[in-house]
Amino acid sequence: MALVRCRECGRQVSRRVRTCPHCGIGNPDPGHSDPGARLRKIRFWFIVFSIPIVFLHLWGGKVGWDWKRSTPSTTELAEKKPGDRESPVYRAGKVLEDRTYMDYAECDSVAMVVAQKLKQKGVEIVLEKDRAAERTIYTGLHRGVVMRFSCDGARYKSEIIAE
Repeated sequence: MALVRCRECGRQVSRRVRTCPHCGIGNPDPGHSDPGARLRKIRFWFIVFSIPIVFLHLWGGKVGWDWKRSTPSTTELAEKKPGDRESPVYRAGKVLEDRTYMDYAECDSVAMVVAQKLKQKGVEIVLEKDRAAERTIYTGLHRGVVMRFSCDGARYKSEIIAE
């Protein structure tokens, strides 16, 4: 049986006892770990990992970062100005968005909203719709760039056709 000195009275006690038989103090072993130490460690690491996540969330919201896509959307293409150095390079065949929705109706409503936004920005839109095949194709011409966004079933795709 390992004996240690009590941290309060200094007498020898077993390392296994929870209270000193001489003075009654709890955890008489000075090397015995604090029962709340594990909880404090968990709290500390939770805070350490939470702060960067909260910071990235708040910072990302202020600069308009979209974690889901890194390419510009179809409506952002309409805002492109010729000779604008900061606008991304658009090449024929480049896919801007490729998403899958729950069904054709949801995909078609998203495509209609995009078409309305582009029309408001002055983009000429041509519509081809085949409800039986669940296929909708919008073709737009804006500042010399031909773009197409379509719904084929539940799949929405927007791309550059030609410059």
